Amino acid sequence: MMASAYKLYERARTGGWLHQILSALTGREGHLLPLAAIRAACAAYSTSFAGTRSVPIAKIRGSVNRYHDFDADFHPLHDHIEDRWLNIATAWQFGVALPPVDLIQVGENYFVSDGHHRISVARAMGQEHIEAMVTTWQAGDHCADHRSIPDAIQTEEVSPGKRSLLFIQAILLALLAVNVALAWFVPLILRNISAA
Repeated sequence: MMASAYKLYERARTGGWLHQILSALTGREGHLLPLAAIRAACAAYSTSFAGTRSVPIAKIRGSVNRYHDFDADFHPLHDHIEDRWLNIATAWQFGVALPPVDLIQVGENYFVSDGHHRISVARAMGQEHIEAMVTTWQAGDHCADHRSIPDAIQTEEVSPGKRSLLFIQAILLALLAVNVALAWFVPLILRNISAA
């Protein structure tokens, strides 16, 4: 089971690399949206616990504090995520019941308070919904339209300096991806040739 969890992680991590390359080429950020932007725009808001329910993963668009660890599709972006990700994937494959994730709902969008790895694994396994304990935020009338804030953040341009750095990282990631692919495919091809 651990081997299949590792393959699943490698596929998710590769998806993260590809998303970073696309972000560098288009000049758009590909990370989860920071909830702090909502807090800044809506200084006054009220919260209430909405209960536990099934939430579409596609509507989870941001994070309270881990928005640089995963991209907008919940692909892992850093190596320090691997161990926890693999443990959750393995537990999931063995049918271990995992607790619901904690989400904050603002308008039609959700932000992760706890459960980033569980969401990432669920998405990698093809799940479209996840069980979540949801807290809703209601912004006051004086606040900017909180439903449009995530779209505004998502389309924010990357600075030229950061874009150059992302582009260099994208090239390095692409070279690494080619290197990994060659390291995996060449022995496989050689084994098939020698077996024939």
